[in-house]
Amino acid sequence: MEIIKSKIDQAGRILIPSSYRHSLHLMPGQNVILRAEEGELRIQSFKESASYARSLVKKYNPDNKDLVELLFQARKEDTSRD
Repeated sequence: MEIIKSKIDQAGRILIPSSYRHSLHLMPGQNVILRAEEGELRIQSFKESASYARSLVKKYNPDNKDLVELLFQARKEDTSRD
């Protein structure tokens, strides 16, 4: 993607050019995730962020076990030991 210069206005807002918004499927009013990384500001949609999080979880949970149920069981075991 091309590099486009933008400006921060008095309210601290940055205009995201329409070509970027369209290619990234960002819509007005949509919530995004902002992350400062290595001197860069990264913007990611909630959908992309959730997809990335799921891929990380899948890496450590390849059998797709119900992690909430496993947490409940662990808590139950902890309380029964006390």
